[in-house]
Amino acid sequence: MGNRSGSDCNYSTDTIGVFPLLGVSSIESTAAPYANKNVFLFLGGFFLSIAIQKCNLHKRIALTVLRFTGTGGRSIIGGFMLSSCLLSMWIMNTSTTIMLLPIGLAIITVVKESMHELSERDKINFQVALLLGIAYAANIGGIATLIGTAPNMALNGFMEEQYGVSISFLDWMKVDCL
Repeated sequence: MGNRSGSDCNYSTDTIGVFPLLGVSSIESTAAPYANKNVFLFLGGFFLSIAIQKCNLHKRIALTVLRFTGTGGRSIIGGFMLSSCLLSMWIMNTSTTIMLLPIGLAIITVVKESMHELSERDKINFQVALLLGIAYAANIGGIATLIGTAPNMALNGFMEEQYGVSISFLDWMKVDCL
């Protein structure tokens, strides 16, 4: 359904044009799943993630965290966990992790190369704590909003389809954040 020279993103939308042409289904029934509000909410999260990366907001956040936390290991880890959690509330948790991991790895490199008073064991512990902290905090933040992770929207779609209950963005946050 699409050629390999094109973008892989086109494969899922190829059915919109191909199915009606082949008589498999009408254009209305083929396009209906793409008009789901959860799809647009998910898409909005991706656009927000791209915008954050394009303007290097994630790097600015990391530098701000370092400015406020100082150079203490626990403070750095806590600051990165807080920023990871907060970012992940508004963009996909995997996107948050992908944005913050390179910054975390750069900090780990600086610590390994410049903190000679730390033992190798302490350096490894810092590395593990920072990397796992970023990942765990992104998952925690991801459950706080509907767009934080895909299963949240899947549950919302399931509840709406099966039980006629639509969970609003604000209602989801009330339950998860309080």
